[in-house]
Formats: sequence, C-alpha cells, structure tokens
Amino acid sequence: MTLQQFLQLFPEFRETDAVLVTGKLDLAAARMGGPDPSVWPPFSTPTVPPASPAQPTVTDMAQANLAAHYLMTSPFGVSTLMVAPKGGKASNRTAYLDAYDELEQAVAVPFLVAGVPFV
Repeated sequence: MTLQQFLQLFPEFRETDAVLVTGKLDLAAARMGGPDPSVWPPFSTPTVPPASPAQPTVTDMAQANLAAHYLMTSPFGVSTLMVAPKGGKASNRTAYLDAYDELEQAVAVPFLVAGVPFV
C-alpha cells in the first residue's frame, strides 16, 4: 500500500503530514506480520497484478484501515471516540478498526479440531 493509494481510499487524511501517514502505514504492515504479508492467505494478496494497479487487494484494504485507525487514535488524531459518552466508558474503537476486523475475520482460517472448524 502506497501513500497515494491510501489517500485515494481515504481522502479525509489528505491534509495529514505524509511522514505521519507513511509511518502509520508501516506500523500497520508490521502489525499484520509485514513488511512481507505472506502470513495473510494467498487469495488476499494475489501474486498476479490486478487488472488495475489502483485496485487494492484485501491485504491492502486491511493495512489501509488499520493505518487509518492508528491515525485517528494517535495523539495527533482527532478521534471523536476518545471521549466517553455520558455515563459510559471511553473507547478507542473507530469505524476503520471495525472494517479491519471484518477483513481479518474474512481471511482467517479457523483451527481444525478433529476435522471440525473451531472458531
């Protein structure tokens, strides 16, 4: 995932410092087992280039969403979820983290226990 691809997917970060965005993309890649994404299933990171170079893979989308979450919850971020609702507990969950979790779950391979998937 390049800085340009990230900004095409998430134009709300266009005004964010490029060094900060690149750092969060690197942090997200490391969190995902990178910089080599081979820990993700082959179908999520095709070795054949996509029809369009601008078309992100599932792994790219996961990295971008995780980086966006890191940007929103960093001290430089402007996450509105950092403030606790009245009578509630503060949360650092963002829509970006929810999207990352959905992508991670979609590519997760469940453990097999006696031939039965264990989730």
